[in-house]
Amino acid sequence: MTPAITVLMPIYNCAPYLEEAIRSTLRQSFKDFELLLIDDGSTDDTDKIVHTFNDARINFHRRSHYGLVSQLNYGLREAKSDIIARMDGDDVMMPERLQIQMQFMTSHSSIGVLGSSYVSINDEGEHKGVRQFPLSDKEIKDAFPLYNPIQHPCSMFRRFLILNTGGYREKYYLVEDLDLWLRLSNQTEFANIDEPLLLKREQMSSITLRHQKRSKEVQLALARDFIDSRMIETADEKEIFTWNLKLARCEYYYGSTDSSRLLFLKLFKKKPFHLSIVRYLLSASLGEKLKDELSNSIFYNFFKNMFKIRFRKYTL
Repeated sequence: MTPAITVLMPIYNCAPYLEEAIRSTLRQSFKDFELLLIDDGSTDDTDKIVHTFNDARINFHRRSHYGLVSQLNYGLREAKSDIIARMDGDDVMMPERLQIQMQFMTSHSSIGVLGSSYVSINDEGEHKGVRQFPLSDKEIKDAFPLYNPIQHPCSMFRRFLILNTGGYREKYYLVEDLDLWLRLSNQTEFANIDEPLLLKREQMSSITLRHQKRSKEVQLALARDFIDSRMIETADEKEIFTWNLKLARCEYYYGSTDSSRLLFLKLFKKKPFHLSIVRYLLSASLGEKLKDELSNSIFYNFFKNMFKIRFRKYTL
């Protein structure tokens, strides 16, 4: 019989954590799934660990080292179910994760991609806090492409949507999930479960830090492409202004200070009393510390109240 869910878990050299990741999946309260393990040519004890489990739901594929994006696309092709739950080999599922997400997807047929909050853990498994994200479709899409509000290892989605949009793209490796969500944003609805359904391991090795730098570069390129495509589609001045503001914030957040300053300056000339633009422009020109000091100053609050402009502090 076809399983209700395929848990797609690409793995590469994560032996220290793999047993716990697999065990947490097999112990789910929801039982009707296959665990599709795609080994990306691991050189550690991954193979031995997988073969310690005797569970018919495990579908293990050992492949050459092609990289994460290739293995994700391979997994999509090999999956037996149309509902895919993503999982990484160093994370831990909460016992009710599949049950909660499957119930939500079943009762909300318009939702194509579903995420959740998660508990951040370190290498030793110590809890470092809960990370929460926007819940509604509108809030999630408003966050695009400033950051990724649907965390990949927390996600559950309908496979046909991903296949129809071309799957994952190697061009955007490290942010391949955000690239996918952006391409789907005109095709389906998104949602997040507020309850943490995953323990997500966030390691701070030198390799991870290098990936973070590269990830920011790729994410900025992705944001530019996405926003340019949206601005081409509209002639509405208000929408164009909103997209330009998003672009300026992306440039600022991902480290392109000079570009962000020029964009904020153009926006300031159009709306000199838009206080978030003023704050970002000052920060891009004079630094983060001064921005914070000005935000708390008497002058700033007087200025805000005098022009009766609602100020919303943007958090990236």
